[in-house]
Amino acid sequence: MALLAPLVELYRYSLEPIAPFTWLGWGINTLDVVAAFRLCILLRQIREVALKQHISSKGSSQVEESSFVKSASTTLLVVYGGEAVAAPFLGQPPSFMISGVVPALYTIIQAIVDKSPYVPDISAQLEVPLSVLDGFTRAYLLCNLIPPAVTANASPAIASSPWTLLLSSLASYSSINLNSTTNPMMS
Repeated sequence: MALLAPLVELYRYSLEPIAPFTWLGWGINTLDVVAAFRLCILLRQIREVALKQHISSKGSSQVEESSFVKSASTTLLVVYGGEAVAAPFLGQPPSFMISGVVPALYTIIQAIVDKSPYVPDISAQLEVPLSVLDGFTRAYLLCNLIPPAVTANASPAIASSPWTLLLSSLASYSSINLNSTTNPMMS
C-alpha cells in the first residue's frame, strides 16, 4: 500500500482546480488540461501516421488540405460522443450544452497542438509512460463523472439500475477509447 500512496496523492493533487481557471470561476484542474493535451497530441499523431500512409500509397497529389475545424470536431466527438449518446437516455442534457468551458478548453488546446511545429512520433518509449496518465483519466471518467449522472437521476428506476450504470459507462468509455483502437502502437 505504501507504494501506491504517492500515486494516490498525485491523483488527488491533479484534481484540484488550478489558478488561472479558478480566477474565472471555472473548475478546470491539472488532470483536465494534461488529458486535453494528451488527447489532442495523440489525435494529431494518428492523423500524421494516416497522412504518411496515404502519401506512400496514393502519392501527394490526392492529399486533402488540413482543416482546424475538422481537427477540433474530431476531438470534441471523441470527448463528448459517448455522453451525447447516453445523455438523452438518462433524460439529461449533455454537459457541453450546459457549459461551454470544457469544449472551449479542448478547442483552444487543439489549436495550440495544430500550430505547434512538431509532435513526436508514436512509439512504445513514449506511449508506455503515458499509459499511467491514460489510466488516471479513465479512472476519473468511470468513477467520478459517470456514476453521479446515473445515481442522481430523477427517475428511481434509472438511479437504482446497475444496468444503466454499465451501459452509460460503456457508451462514454467507448468514445474516449477511440485512441487505443486507432493507435498503431496498440494494434
